[in-house]
Amino acid sequence: MAMEKRDVVIVGGGLAGLTTAKYLAEEGVDFVLLEEHTKFFQKPCGEGILPSYIDFDFFDLYGSKKGVEREINEVVFIIKDKALTVPIHFFMIDKEEVEKEMAHQVEKLGGEIRMGEKVQKIKDNVVYPQEISARIIVGADGARSLVRKSMGIKSPKIGVAIEGHIDHMEGFDENKAYIWFGKSITVEGYAWAFPRKEFWNVGIGSAKTEGFSTYANRFKSRFEMKDVRGAAIPFSLPVKTYGKNFLLVGDAASQVMTAVGAGNLPSMVCGKLAAETISRCLKSGSINLHLYENAWKKHLKKLFRQSYMIYRMASFLSYREENRAYRWVKLLMKMFAGSPKESDIKST
Repeated sequence: MAMEKRDVVIVGGGLAGLTTAKYLAEEGVDFVLLEEHTKFFQKPCGEGILPSYIDFDFFDLYGSKKGVEREINEVVFIIKDKALTVPIHFFMIDKEEVEKEMAHQVEKLGGEIRMGEKVQKIKDNVVYPQEISARIIVGADGARSLVRKSMGIKSPKIGVAIEGHIDHMEGFDENKAYIWFGKSITVEGYAWAFPRKEFWNVGIGSAKTEGFSTYANRFKSRFEMKDVRGAAIPFSLPVKTYGKNFLLVGDAASQVMTAVGAGNLPSMVCGKLAAETISRCLKSGSINLHLYENAWKKHLKKLFRQSYMIYRMASFLSYREENRAYRWVKLLMKMFAGSPKESDIKST
């Protein structure tokens, strides 16, 4: 059988891969997206997304409102028996519905998506066992990216998270999001409860994998979580995101706001920038993929560095006595998010 040849192969069908595919399809670029699972939204996620950053708007990138369930304007940070409430604006989404809608848009534009296609090997720009040769390969395949490994790029620091659902949370405001912080919850991470339309998305994550199961089991025992699942999460600054014939996008590139583990909007922004770079390179006949790294750094480098700095400070505080950590977290909030509202709470 003759080997299939395509201009671009995208490995991974999360928000990063789907956004790349959408904008390639708009430009009429020849590509195929390979997603190893048969259903979308397979990586645990809090399902929150920022509405915008600088020149990039979520709804402009997405092109729809399907799956957008709730608008959040305040986040409550709980440290032991005290709470700090800060004004943070984001949307809660049904991520599976959003990814399905994006896939529909891609296919409507003429793009090709193949589900249940796990890439097991990449050699000389050929993906196996599919045996597809590509001029450019896009790695949108998550924190443990096969594309990144195959291209010899060093892995970012990898942490872990679990996520599940709770039908109802007594005493919690459905118009607010909640984050637990402190060494009684977990070190080098946090736990969350974010309100979806019909239930709460609840989870816990940490950059430190050693001993995480103890914290995770303790947190799960406090709530009747359903459909619990886990995944690897990147906790570092972005790695090198390009080579001679490949690009990395999203978690594969560690393009995340490390302080809060937020990668949805950055993944979409970088997916669009990747598609624009690929389209220009293919049209010009000159494959200069370093232009992609220049592009995302221009828009997002400051955000990633600032978020990483906060993550490092918060990780240090997560080992400290919690009353002391509370005072420092309050100071950090004043610096980066405005003066928080303080309150005492019952143990939760």
